[in-house]
Amino acid sequence: MNYPKPNNQQKCRAGEACVVAELNKRGAYATSFAGNMPNIDILAMDQNQTRSVYIQVKTKINPQGWQVGLGAEKEIGNNNFFVILVDLKKIDRPDFYIFDRSTYVNKVKKIYKDYINRPKRNGQPKKETNIRWIDYKNFTDEDKKRLNNWKILGFW
Repeated sequence: MNYPKPNNQQKCRAGEACVVAELNKRGAYATSFAGNMPNIDILAMDQNQTRSVYIQVKTKINPQGWQVGLGAEKEIGNNNFFVILVDLKKIDRPDFYIFDRSTYVNKVKKIYKDYINRPKRNGQPKKETNIRWIDYKNFTDEDKKRLNNWKILGFW
């Protein structure tokens, strides 16, 4: 069945709902924030309520990568921050790539640095942009191991 393409807000909410559902299914407690809280979409806690984490969710439904803003390069001085990249290309089973915030920030910075340092096809330098992204072509073997690897959150 062909579904209409969701708008950006629907896409974001769907990704967050999928992460919350997956965490609860695995025995963690998780809730999403109804409003816009900078860098945090979900608060999650292990079943014993001894460890809590803050999660930012980035969702894509297109064949390209995850588009993110300049905030993706912002370090947060706390080891309890994570980013989960959600791929909704398979409507019945999303893919989740789980990153600790520091690894994610370094990855985004490296991808952008490599991009901006490569000249255009005509040899001219590229102009700075506020857009950052992560695409499958930028995934290392280590990144691919993050697929559905919920242990990274430290709950299990």
